[in-house]
Amino acid sequence: MKNLNVKNILVMLGFIFVILGVLIGSSLLLKNTRSNNIMKQEIKKYTEVLENISEIETVEVPSSLVTITDKKIAKNASGTVIGTLYSTNTTNNYGNIEIILSLDTTGKILGIKAIVNQTLGVDKTIAYISGLKGSSILDPVSNVDVTGVTRSNEAVNKILNDVKEAYKIDAPEEEKNVYEKLFGDDFKFEIIEIEENATVKEVRKILVNDVEKARVYKIEKTGMYTDGMEDKISFNVILGLNNEILGYEEVEYKHTGGTYKRNVLAFFNELVNEKVLISAVDSHVTEVTGSTNSRIILKSMLNELAIFVEGDR
Repeated sequence: MKNLNVKNILVMLGFIFVILGVLIGSSLLLKNTRSNNIMKQEIKKYTEVLENISEIETVEVPSSLVTITDKKIAKNASGTVIGTLYSTNTTNNYGNIEIILSLDTTGKILGIKAIVNQTLGVDKTIAYISGLKGSSILDPVSNVDVTGVTRSNEAVNKILNDVKEAYKIDAPEEEKNVYEKLFGDDFKFEIIEIEENATVKEVRKILVNDVEKARVYKIEKTGMYTDGMEDKISFNVILGLNNEILGYEEVEYKHTGGTYKRNVLAFFNELVNEKVLISAVDSHVTEVTGSTNSRIILKSMLNELAIFVEGDR
């Protein structure tokens, strides 16, 4: 009788373990199925900006990058990383803008999609955002020129700046800046006290081994760029010891972007490549066309810098 009771207990325990095993297995299966379904839904969301996604992995983003709601690493069927995905959202007084985009390892925008809920300029804003595809998140430029959507563009730029900072966290070593390219890694600045004017706001010496190699001048000007709208352009301009233009650094550019801005920078790059003397900018003949108002403002700033430099050295 005693053996029979032990046998019954063992049978019951075995039955209980089998039931527990089935329940645990079913729970894990359901959990995995649920996770796979969630992943499939998320992948579907991003397929509009990146193809061949088989797996995604969530990456943490600093809380300071407030417009980014999600960041994921995307892999293909063989497990190779094919891009980084971002979901973003921001608001302004006219509504909200949501952007999802994908970047490759170099920061190139592989795909981008926008949902724009603004009271004005919705189609223009969507076109501008779509035109960012193919440019670098480090210097995003749309191939679509739009005007009259300044506030929407400010919101878009806020998103792009956050994505740029998030990209830089995991990005390869940054490209050298203009000063490092010109003077190497061992340069330093020395501020020169000046009486600033309407255009020239700051002057610094550039020293290498305590020897002056150039000077950098911060210039700025506010002027009209389109449809009576005015805003600021500001650059740091690097002049060699003979006052030749060696390079520049963008400080602030609030005029229209896209090809308008590219035309302005093409003119500036032309001056740099030819090492045009600052005093010869006014007589310089250029083949760059378009963006007339913004180029006039840049040229005016450089001419005023030339006058300042005459009394600076």
